[in-house]
Amino acid sequence: MLIKYNDPELLKANSRKASAAASPFVLAVKNAHIQHLPGILNACILLFTFSASNSDLYIASRTLFGLAERGHAPKIFKWTNKSGVPVPALLVSALFCCSAFMNAANDSATVFSYFVNLTTIFGLMAWISLLVTHIFFVKARRAQGITDEQMVSRV
Repeated sequence: MLIKYNDPELLKANSRKASAAASPFVLAVKNAHIQHLPGILNACILLFTFSASNSDLYIASRTLFGLAERGHAPKIFKWTNKSGVPVPALLVSALFCCSAFMNAANDSATVFSYFVNLTTIFGLMAWISLLVTHIFFVKARRAQGITDEQMVSRV
C-alpha cells in the first residue's frame, strides 16, 4: 500500500478537525478502488481500539486490586464480587477513562494532550526501568556463577 505524500485526498483529510478519512491506509484502499474495504478497515481499527481499551481497563483495575492486597491502596479496592471482579477498583479505573471526553472541548484539549504525553513518558520510563533491571539481574547472576539451566523454569 502506497500513497503519495502530496496526495490531494490526504491533504484534504488532514485539514479536517477529526476524521477517519485521514488514515493513509483508508486512502490507499480508496485509491486502489477496492469497494467496501475502507469501511471494513475502519471497523477493524475500531475493534482494535476497543480491545486495547478493554485490556488497559483490566490491567488498571487489577493493578489497583493488587496494590490494595499489599496494603498500598485503600482496603475498599480488595473487595470482589462472586465472579472475582474487583468492582471498586474497576469503577475507579473506569472513571479515569472519562478523561478522554476532555478532548471534545477546545479548552480542555491542551490538558488532555498533557495527560497523553505524561502517560507516554511514564510508559517509556517503565520499559526502560524493566530493561535496566533485567540487564543488572543477568550481570549479577553471571557474577555469581548461576547458569541458565539453574534458573527455575515455569512452563
